[in-house]
Formats: sequence, C-alpha cells, structure tokens
Amino acid sequence: MSYFTPQDLFDALALAPELPDAACVGLWEAFDPAPPGETPEDTEYRYQTAQHVCRTCPALASCAEWVDSLPKSKRPRGVVAGQINTPKPIGRPARKAG
Repeated sequence: MSYFTPQDLFDALALAPELPDAACVGLWEAFDPAPPGETPEDTEYRYQTAQHVCRTCPALASCAEWVDSLPKSKRPRGVVAGQINTPKPIGRPARKAG
C-alpha cells in the first residue's frame, strides 16, 4: 500500500473545500484508507459508518460536487461524499514467485 507524502497532504489541503457544517469534521479515521494490518471486516465496518455519516450530512451535495470536480488521480482515498474511493494501483500486477 502506498502512503501520501507530506507534499501530497499539503496539495490535498489546498484543494479541499470549506464545509464548516460537514458531519465528518473530527471523524477522519472512519473515512481514511485501511491502515496496514487492519482486517477487511474492520475496514468495511468503518466505511459503512462513514457512509452513514455522509448520507445524513447537510454538506453532502457540496462535497460530492467538489470531489466530482477533481481528476480521478487527485481524489482522496477512502470514503468521500458517501463513495468509497480505492483506486487500483498503476502498472502491472506483481508476478508471483514460483
């Protein structure tokens, strides 16, 4: 799994909209990509929780408009605007030893 560099984070912050009434404020862990060692079941549970927060959020339309305006390569990973964004790695899959 790849991680963001500090520059990636600064770039994302510069692009992020101001949504002061967003329901996700302070709940970032539920929306983030799976950290190393997290089970798929735990990731799914977190993502379901995040999607529920999005469905009830007063800023959902503005958030969705913002994320849709970004190129796919610049969209945050994890749950954004009620959608799960887990882009496939670029390139060919690794060969299995054997």
